[in-house]
Amino acid sequence: MKICSAPWFNLTIHSSGKAVMCCIDYKLEYIVGDTNEQTLEEILYGEILERVRQQHLSGSLNFSPCNKCINKHYYMDRDEILDRWNKSNEIYKRKI
Repeated sequence: MKICSAPWFNLTIHSSGKAVMCCIDYKLEYIVGDTNEQTLEEILYGEILERVRQQHLSGSLNFSPCNKCINKHYYMDRDEILDRWNKSNEIYKRKI
């Protein structure tokens, strides 16, 4: 099954400091963090993005902008996304 990889590997920071998971969200419809108040690590591993990831895994994309996505460029095989995410987390933890 192919799903969007953006919640795992993409983060767009607007000039205001607001972070969204996808460059398509230029209207700031689904803010996942604020770099004025949080580190990138806090945003990337935070509760909001974790919830979005779970929604993508379950196919519950009834929120904007995901429910009207036209950017299938980010779509990847679900297992490949999870494998890459786990590997990147292992590398990150070794560097800390």
